[in-house]
Amino acid sequence: MVKWSIGSFIVALVCVLAWMKITSGVHVNVTNVGDTALENVVVEVTGGKFEIGTVEAGATESIKVHATGESHVRLRWESGGKKGFGRVDCYFEGDDYHGDVDVEIEGEIMKSSKAELDPGVF
Repeated sequence: MVKWSIGSFIVALVCVLAWMKITSGVHVNVTNVGDTALENVVVEVTGGKFEIGTVEAGATESIKVHATGESHVRLRWESGGKKGFGRVDCYFEGDDYHGDVDVEIEGEIMKSSKAELDPGVF
């Protein structure tokens, strides 16, 4: 039988909590399936805006977002002088959720989106 001292328990608890913080959050992955760069790409969630910047043609850029409450994902961008806007039909709240939101954009049109989000740590 292994005996745990209070110090060992505290160290283990801190490690678990740090792992939970690192793995929590939602990653938004934006893939440009067009032949023109996407510029000024911004991901918006409740309580925050997260700038991706430019996504070159054929490239994917990712960003981890944090909402301050119940949220879905909105995106804004420019391509070839035209403005684009998209909304991903998903739900998450705060940092308690984790997973991925995948979006494909061509020009000013959001072609597809998929969200795989789970509450909790596991």
